[in-house]
This record gives sequence, structure tokens and C-alpha cells, in this order.
Amino acid sequence: MAIQNNTKPGQADDFLRIQDLFYLCAAKWQWFVLSLLVAFGIGYYYLLKTPPVYTRTAELLVKREYRGRSISSDIEGFDNFGLFRSATNVNNELVALQSPSVMTEVVKRLHLDMSYYAPGRFHDRLPYGMTLPFQANIAGIQENDFAGCTVNVYKDGRVQLSDFVLKGELLKEVKPVTGKFPGTLNTPLGKVTLEATSGYVRGTEYKVHVV
Repeated sequence: MAIQNNTKPGQADDFLRIQDLFYLCAAKWQWFVLSLLVAFGIGYYYLLKTPPVYTRTAELLVKREYRGRSISSDIEGFDNFGLFRSATNVNNELVALQSPSVMTEVVKRLHLDMSYYAPGRFHDRLPYGMTLPFQANIAGIQENDFAGCTVNVYKDGRVQLSDFVLKGELLKEVKPVTGKFPGTLNTPLGKVTLEATSGYVRGTEYKVHVV
């Protein structure tokens, strides 16, 4: 019995075996290794250049107080149907907690109106908590004004303030201000008070950008 060959003379076979593909890639293995090294290098460099982002969450429980103390806890679920009114409105409590006045008070108490940046090898570090050597306070600055400076604390307890920025503009031809740490210094921005924190180690030099 004769077997017919439907392939025309001169027509190339389009079928590529997996074995042929493997040998083809193995012959160019240097390019695959180089591509992997470049990809991992770019990813590692991106991680080094990207500053870490810290988040903090909290949960708040608002208890409802009912006017009728004799109401059983078994029927408190009917409050969702509007059968009972609570003395404390949870929605009002949520609006009060998110009000600008409360948020402003939280920012002031936690000193969140000041940001600190310490120069690093790949990106600026964010000193926070035990890594923050001092807290700064600039008197006379309005809430919407942008001001900052560079603080250098030396081993002998001296401190130097330079690179003053006011309203987003660098104050040129302004000499650095030197004083003792901790203390209050008169600067072009106003009186700057520096207070040592529990993260401050005596005899250690610090360089922090305060904005």
C-alpha cells in the first residue's frame, strides 16, 4: 500500500519540536542569564530607592445607650428597624471624630505637623519613634506656610541650622545659625526650639531635614 505525501516539494515544515526549541534556547543561554541578572538588578535597585511606607490602623467601639434600661438585650437588634431610638447616635459620633477641629488637635498633640528626613545612601530615611533624636518646633509660622531647615547636631553638643526654606523658597545669602543642643535659636524663620527625645544618644552626630 502506497503512502501519499501531501507536502509539496520545496515547502518547509512549519512544525517545531520541543526538543529543537530547547536546543535553540540552550545555544543562546548567555542572553537568558544576562536578562535575569538585569531584571533582578533593576528590581533590587528599585526596592533600595523606594522609601518604606508606614501605616497604622485603630478600631473604636461606640456603645449605644438606650433610654429604657429594662429593654432586654435580645430585642436590641430591632433598633436597625427603627423601633427603638438610641440616646447616642453613632453617625454623629463618626462625624465628630472626623471633624477638622478634632483632626487638628490630634496633629498638634502627636507633632504630625513636622516632617523629618535623614539623608541615606539610596533614599532619605524617615526618623520616627526611637530613631528620632529630637523634636523641632518653629514658632510664628502660620498653619498654611511651608518652612524648614537642615539641623546638624554635633558630638560636642553644638547644633547648626542652615538651608532655611520659607513658603517653599530657599532663603539665599543667609548664614547658618549655631547654638547649643537642646535649646532655642533665633533664625530667619523665627524661634526654633529643639528638644531631645529618648532616641537621642549623646556623643552622636545627626543630620536631619526638618520641614
